[in-house]
Amino acid sequence: MPPYKLSPTTINLFLDCPRCFWLQIVKKITRPWGIFPSLPSGMDKILKEHFDSYMVKGELPPEIKAHGLKNGYKLFSDKKTLDIWRSNFKGIQYTDQTSRILLRGAVDNILTNGKKLIRQRVSAAVLGLIPRPLGRGGSHFFFSSLKFILYM
Repeated sequence: MPPYKLSPTTINLFLDCPRCFWLQIVKKITRPWGIFPSLPSGMDKILKEHFDSYMVKGELPPEIKAHGLKNGYKLFSDKKTLDIWRSNFKGIQYTDQTSRILLRGAVDNILTNGKKLIRQRVSAAVLGLIPRPLGRGGSHFFFSSLKFILYM
């Protein structure tokens, strides 16, 4: 078992507040949570269902086509694997063999071009449909972390 399990969110916590990070990781004391944002959560579910309906047909949603991605691109179609990668508790994972630190994160959808995974996370936040506040530069760091895990 890895000594530490980190996600893009916990690393962002370190960047935002190193003391809060230490309390959470070492002492298991977490920051108080605010009110759960039910509107973004509900929209996330609706958008995943929308994208999945196009995945089943083997087509790209018009929102992605509007960004100029067409020929050869499609949504990742292994639904069983995607469901695991979408899980906040399992997600995609990478364990560094030297430090034994586990880095994990969840995805919404993934674009492919043939057998190659595209280095872009497809989500409502990327398309600008839902704002994703993650602290200082958190959104860029969040996506970069997931890209790192996918390519390890």
